[in-house]
Amino acid sequence: MDIRIENLSYFCFRKIRWSLRMIMGMKKLLSLPPNLVDCFHAVEHVSTEEWFCTSDPVGARLGSGGGTTWLLEASRQKEAPDVPTEEWLGQEKRILLHAGGQSRRLPGYAPSGKILTPIPVFRWARGQRLSQNLLSLQLPLYERIMKKAPESLHTLIASGDVYIRANQPLQEIPEVDVVCYGLWVEPSLAKNHGVFVSSRKSPDTLDFMLQKPSLETLGELAGSHLFLMDIGIWLLSDKAVRLLMKHSYTEDGKAMKAYDLYAEFGLALGKNPRITDSELNQLSVAILPLPGGEFYHYGTSRELISSTLAVQNLVRDQRAIMQRKVKPHPAMFVQNAVLHQKLTAENSELWIENSYIGENWTLRGQQIITGVPENNWNLSLPEGVCVDVVPVGEANWAARPYGFNDLFKGALSDVSTLFMGKPILTWAMERGITLGGNEDIQNAPLFPICQTVDELGKVLRWMITEPDREEGKFIWLSARKLSANDLSDQANLRRLVAQREVFRKKDWSLLAANHEKSVFYQLDLSDAAESFAKDKIVLPKALPEDNPLMKRIHNHMFRSQVMKISGVAYKEEEQKAFALLREGLVGSVLGSKQQPCLNVYRDQIVWGRSPVRIDLAGGWTDTPPYCLYAGGNVVNVAIELNEQPPLQVYIKPSDTHKIILRSIDLGAMEVISSWDELRDYNKVGSPFSIPKAALALAENLDWNIGRVLSLLHSLDLEQETIVIYFSDNGPNSFRWNGGMKGRKGSTDEGGVRSPFCIRWPGHIRKGAVETQLSGAIDLIPTLLGLAGIEYTPLRKLDGIDWGQRLLDEKAPAMDRVLYSYWGGKTSVRISYYLLDAEGHLYKTDIDREQRKDVSDKEPEIYERMKRYSNWFKDELLADFPKKDTRPFIIGHPRETYSKLPARDARISGPIERSNRYQNCSYFTNWKSPEAEISWNVEVEESGLFEAFIYYTCDKRNIGSTFELRTDRDAENLVFTLDQVNDQPMLGADLDRVLREESYVKGFAPCSVGTIPLSKGTATLSLQAKTIRNEEAMNFWMLVLKRVK
Repeated sequence: MDIRIENLSYFCFRKIRWSLRMIMGMKKLLSLPPNLVDCFHAVEHVSTEEWFCTSDPVGARLGSGGGTTWLLEASRQKEAPDVPTEEWLGQEKRILLHAGGQSRRLPGYAPSGKILTPIPVFRWARGQRLSQNLLSLQLPLYERIMKKAPESLHTLIASGDVYIRANQPLQEIPEVDVVCYGLWVEPSLAKNHGVFVSSRKSPDTLDFMLQKPSLETLGELAGSHLFLMDIGIWLLSDKAVRLLMKHSYTEDGKAMKAYDLYAEFGLALGKNPRITDSELNQLSVAILPLPGGEFYHYGTSRELISSTLAVQNLVRDQRAIMQRKVKPHPAMFVQNAVLHQKLTAENSELWIENSYIGENWTLRGQQIITGVPENNWNLSLPEGVCVDVVPVGEANWAARPYGFNDLFKGALSDVSTLFMGKPILTWAMERGITLGGNEDIQNAPLFPICQTVDELGKVLRWMITEPDREEGKFIWLSARKLSANDLSDQANLRRLVAQREVFRKKDWSLLAANHEKSVFYQLDLSDAAESFAKDKIVLPKALPEDNPLMKRIHNHMFRSQVMKISGVAYKEEEQKAFALLREGLVGSVLGSKQQPCLNVYRDQIVWGRSPVRIDLAGGWTDTPPYCLYAGGNVVNVAIELNEQPPLQVYIKPSDTHKIILRSIDLGAMEVISSWDELRDYNKVGSPFSIPKAALALAENLDWNIGRVLSLLHSLDLEQETIVIYFSDNGPNSFRWNGGMKGRKGSTDEGGVRSPFCIRWPGHIRKGAVETQLSGAIDLIPTLLGLAGIEYTPLRKLDGIDWGQRLLDEKAPAMDRVLYSYWGGKTSVRISYYLLDAEGHLYKTDIDREQRKDVSDKEPEIYERMKRYSNWFKDELLADFPKKDTRPFIIGHPRETYSKLPARDARISGPIERSNRYQNCSYFTNWKSPEAEISWNVEVEESGLFEAFIYYTCDKRNIGSTFELRTDRDAENLVFTLDQVNDQPMLGADLDRVLREESYVKGFAPCSVGTIPLSKGTATLSLQAKTIRNEEAMNFWMLVLKRVK
């Protein structure tokens, strides 16, 4: 086939390239260390079409703005040199990552760049890769943002030495020139970063930006402004990029200059910019808090460990962690390594990667060991001393020891310049050598090139702990030496990566064999299967029956996939996996007998309809085996015929208990007359497996409700008990919602309308269908009315009592208005009419799908409901805060007790929540006297209050001392917790599937004394002054009781 494309128009070429980019992925532009640029695509196994790499010009200091301009211009010159910059910018979306720094404070990953730092698999995560690094972890978020961004925003700029998580869905991104993401943080953290400042009246619009503001400045702004910490994720329109590039050149436009994206470009943005610039001041800017945002910096050796530890500890619930290994200390990480040492608690803050640690090594704490080849050294490392071995050339190595806290900054002649934790002049004097010159330590030739592993070990011993070892000194003096910058420029990164892959290959077998204490079966097993097949690694054996069911399923599917890739018979292993899956699905319902009951009249028919679903790609759990490889990613369409759902089912009473399943298309029919036949839905050859499985699930729900009703009957309480069954809102995701428009989180019918059933034998009309417009706000007045309880509320209730409608079908319906508000959207309902958030009017008794706007046919109702909607927005929402910042009220005249839960408290210092969802959470890991919890409070009336702490604390940790105080009262309360309350988690043993939210314990109250509080607003704080053993307590709630 001869394809000629030379005559294609440029427009066609753009369309073809755009289509290819959609297939391959978004363009990524990386600014990297010079040495990494040449081999990046090879070591990362990525396409040169999708990834472009370059480094800043040698010796030039361009700043973040100039560096962005250089990266963009270099990419354009390679990709389309004849296309004008303005036109090229608008062709496609691109992600820019700046990762070309010197990495002075993280020497172990300076040669390969911090962006390729290997990150251990998170112990709580599923589907991660053993080969993951900082780049592979951070990129998915940036791609999500760019896919969400409007078409006018083509450029995202981010930093390469951070890991930023967003554990909630992204909000809509406005169409402006600049979008900046930030995080809500405490002022003590914000003062060390860039800060976006916005008015409290328009929090999404930038007022101005500050760089590293003082606490005093933030305090002055707090009354009228909000501030978000800059996390380095910026989206720029083509116009904004053009102006950034223009400002990165000298006035004549001929040469680039240093220009900072944050300190210069950023300070010229906003309504009240700090830098006056007629062009930049006109750019429109939006500030977005990253939903569920988390920020982890990997800029220093200490942050390498602390950030990794923080991510690992995001989940502490042991039921959500598959591995069973208990480390001597949580801050130790070993990956891609061979370790012949038993680690202890003394080895805290330890990182070993791509290294061989032999039997004769001695390790301590605060150590990072990277790049060490296989050896038999006798090497003792003092605490705080790290080792990095860098391959140079085809067979040599450079020895680089350094200190855990070394800054690698300062002149050699300066006594404050540290090397391995001591002044470098002292280090040189101890070894009888002279370091000449006054150059920066980063440029000093300190690290010798060794030709053998044995030389490497000897010179390391001399450099680290044995200054009198003459053979080591001779090697150092006679060897060619490189500076830290030279190492980054001359490292053989292909050798470095090849060594890592050799160690990782050894790790695979160990991880699989030690699966009970490793992360093996929570990894991306398709990626693991590729590695096993490629490297011909021996398959793990089939797991015995005493292992968890899901792990056994993973084991057989993994084995079958390796066999399939290797080209050997795999079907038998695959079938074993599906047999276990079937066993797990049906095993939970086999032990209980279900009994159907008739509850429709003889002449009634229950009818259900559904559209046809056609899967275009991916698979559900009912379409194996493809779904197990695609992870349930589905593209499907729903089809109707002649505006009618083609799948229909009807139920009518029968003299015999049976269900008839019939398919006209297949010419098949099954009659189900017993529960045993229904639960046998996996019968080979049956065309009705899925309908029978769905019926079995429905019967299970019915059976559990029956358990409640049977108990009431056995206790003779049916006539005295009102039973309610209802839901809080519409379904989330794409579950069935009766054909109504909208899902959970919307104010349409499908989002707020939910089923409600009420039962009171002998009182409420049996089988009645109530049409009275009602909501959850009616429950209290209705139930109190049915029970005959008289009450006088302190404030007027919005709900109404419509109990008479339940007791008497002739009772009139009540005219009322219901408002629904969520996420800035308001809908209004009266009787059978709905005015939605967009101002459309629907008649919901005949149009639950909200397809036909009847505002023109019902103008009077439309105008009436518009008035309701406008009143609600003007009167109720005008002062409605987007974020509730009201203080807790203490000592209200009508209240004896004031409750301050952990849910709403702030934390300062090393203390953690039991779960990332605040509801029902409590505080744990209270191990430092520096930690405290606090609330904003307002004392209504001065008085004396007795304090009760709801807590748990085991016998081993009892005896810690605490202080309860405010920032405005002179007197405080100091107490010692001396009562043991050691309680387990509650409820987990009853859950079939572990919930994401926090479980709770049996928190017990303990009176700890009295504290006087004066009227007014204050910050109330609780701090552990002394901690008896390991942990102060698990804290759930503080209750204050007015004494006088």
